[in-house]
Amino acid sequence: MLTLFLIIFLALFAILAFKRLNLAVLIVIFALPSYLVRFNLGPIPMTLLEGMILIVVIVWLYNLYQSRKTFKTTETSKTTKNKIIRLVAAATNLIISRSTLFPAMTLFLAAATISLFVAPDLRAAAGIWKAYFIEPVLFFIVLRSLLRNPSQLPQNPRGGDQLEPPLKIRGGSRGNYESTITPQQIVTALSVAALLLSLFAIYQRFTGFGIPAPWFSERRVTSVFPYPNALGLFLGPLTLIFVARLFEIFSKRAFFYDRRKMRGPHLLRYMARVVYWCIIIATSISAIIFAKSTGALVGISVGLFVMVILYVSSRGSRTTAAISSPGKRLPRLPIAIAGLAMTVGVIVFSALLFLAPHSLRTELLLRDWSGHVRRSQWSETIEMLKGRPILGAGLAGYKTALEPYHKATYLEIFQYPHNIALNFWSETGLLGIASFIWLIIVFFRLAFGRIKATSYKLQATSTIAAMTALLIHGLVDVPYFKNDLAMLFWIIYALGLTVQSEST
Repeated sequence: MLTLFLIIFLALFAILAFKRLNLAVLIVIFALPSYLVRFNLGPIPMTLLEGMILIVVIVWLYNLYQSRKTFKTTETSKTTKNKIIRLVAAATNLIISRSTLFPAMTLFLAAATISLFVAPDLRAAAGIWKAYFIEPVLFFIVLRSLLRNPSQLPQNPRGGDQLEPPLKIRGGSRGNYESTITPQQIVTALSVAALLLSLFAIYQRFTGFGIPAPWFSERRVTSVFPYPNALGLFLGPLTLIFVARLFEIFSKRAFFYDRRKMRGPHLLRYMARVVYWCIIIATSISAIIFAKSTGALVGISVGLFVMVILYVSSRGSRTTAAISSPGKRLPRLPIAIAGLAMTVGVIVFSALLFLAPHSLRTELLLRDWSGHVRRSQWSETIEMLKGRPILGAGLAGYKTALEPYHKATYLEIFQYPHNIALNFWSETGLLGIASFIWLIIVFFRLAFGRIKATSYKLQATSTIAAMTALLIHGLVDVPYFKNDLAMLFWIIYALGLTVQSEST
C-alpha cells in the first residue's frame, strides 16, 4: 500500500517537474530528510528522496535536449551520436565555466566507482555509490544550471540594466519559460525544513516522544533522524546561512536609514521577515543544543568567526560598506560584532548550561567517553589503512575490513570512522580523499576570490562559513556519508559557485 502511494506521489511529482522544474527542485531541497521513506521498486531498493532526484534529473535532461537555444549549432545533425555529444557538451558548458571543478569532480566520481568494485558487498556498495555520489552530483549539475543571483535575472524595463537572460527551457504544454532558482529561494526551502525538524526536536526535549532508546535517558533529541548528531550535522552549516540571511534583510531595507518611509504593509512585511528568520535561527540553535551536538556548536562558532572576519575585511573601509543594495551603506563593524556576540553568547551560554554535567572542556579535548571511543576507532582505522593504503576498504566495506584490527572488543564497530579524512580514505581510497581535498580547495579558491568582486558579500561569506562548519564538525563525525548530508554538501557547493559566477 505504501509503495503504491509513493508511486502515485512520484508520478504527480514528475508532472510538476515537467510544468515547473524550478519548483520541483526546491521541493527536493525542502524534502532532504525524505530519504528515511524507503521502498522497493521491483528488486531495486529506493528512497523517496532518490525517486524525486531521478525525476528532476530526467526532466532536466529532456528539457535541455529540447532547448533550441542550448542546441543551436551551425550544422544540423539528426544522428543519435551527435545529439548525445551536443547534450554532454551543453551540460558540461553549464557546469564548468572557467574553473577546475570538472576534473576534480570527475576524479571524485572515478574514485567512488573504483571503490564500488573493491567493496566486499557489491549490492551494498552500489546503494552507497548511487545515493552518496552519483545522485548528489547529478542534482548539483541541475542546480548549478538553474541557479542565478537576482542581479543576473532580467530586470524591469523601467529601471536597471538588462542582463543576459537565464537558460530558457521547454516547459511542456505551457511553452517556453525562464526556469531559474535564486539562492534566496534555496535558503528559504532549507529554512522551512530546518524549522519543522527543530520544532519536532524541541517537542521531543520536553515530552521524550520519539527519542530512540539509547538517548532517551539523556533526553538527547534526534527529531526524525536515528541519532542526535545527525540533527547537528544537518542544522549546523545551515544556521550560519540563516544568520547571514537575517543580516542581509537588515541591510536591504530602510530599517536603519530610511525608517520614515517604511509604514503600513511594507513595515509589517519587513518585520514579519525579520521575526521569521529570528525564529528559524533560535529554533535551529535550540535543537542543536538539545541534541547535545558539541561538534555542531563548535562548527557554528568557528563558522561565525570566519564569516564576520571575512565580511569585515572584504573592503578597505573600516567603518562602512555596501552590503547588498547599491548606494546604501550601513555601519558594518558594529552590526557584525553585535550579531556575532549575540549568537555566540547564546550558543556558549546554552552549551554550558546543558553540557556542563559532562564537562565541556573534557568533551572538547576528547577526554570523555565519546572522545575515548573516537580515539580508539581512529587508531584502529589507521592500522587497517596501513594494510590497504591505496584502495581503502571500498564502499560499505569499513566494518568488514576493520574486524581483524578491532582490539577494543568492548566497543562496537561503527559504520564509519567518524573523521572526514578517514571516512573518505577508508571508503574511496587515496584517490577519493585526494579528489575531495581538491574539491574543497576549488570551492574555497573560487569563493574567497569573489568576495570582493560580488555585491552579495554576505552570501559569499556565509557559504564559506557553512563549509567551514561542515569540515570542523567532520573532524569528529561523518558529515558526508548520509543521503541528506551528501545532498547538503553539494547544495552548499552550488551556492558558493553561484556567488562566483556573477562576475565570470
